Amino acid sequence: MFNTRKCQFAAAFVSVLLVRFSYADVTEYEDKFNWEAVVGEFTTIDFTDYPSNTVITDQYLDQGILFTDGDDIIAVGSYFNDSRGLHGDGIITVVFIEPMNWIGVDYPGAVKYELFNDGQLLYASSDFGEYGAGHFAGLVSSVQFDKVILSDWVDGYVAIDDLHFGAFVPGAGSGILLIFYGVFGRRRHQ
Repeated sequence: MFNTRKCQFAAAFVSVLLVRFSYADVTEYEDKFNWEAVVGEFTTIDFTDYPSNTVITDQYLDQGILFTDGDDIIAVGSYFNDSRGLHGDGIITVVFIEPMNWIGVDYPGAVKYELFNDGQLLYASSDFGEYGAGHFAGLVSSVQFDKVILSDWVDGYVAIDDLHFGAFVPGAGSGILLIFYGVFGRRRHQ
């Protein structure tokens, strides 16, 4: 006899697995020093270039990055590095002109990452932080990503102090980095 209930459960279970599937090998870091030791060169945006309450969209295009939500603003407050950061209502969506392999944020509160490549979800991170200033969360991915969605899993108002990002440079020892980048981080396969 065919059990419809069991088939529905099995289909739901498989769909959950597919949503959480990742073909990227990603290492998570909560220690900025260890993340920096692995990634080599990176670009930093500290959000001190514009006045408070400036809506950020394409102001950092010359650094290869767009903020596409239309409601991310420069804020002043409990940002540990320089008292200035970026505040998003719900999420902060970052689009890179050229694909990246690593990203990191200094942040107050909590943060979670979703990495995308060509519209496909590559990876959803652990929940980082909870409350207070002075946190860091970084990811290094074996597969390049061109979009990142940052969210706050605690209260929904995501805030980042500084944003760091970069990519492997062919011929500059990147193969060795790929082999060893997981030494100091929390490695997760999905």
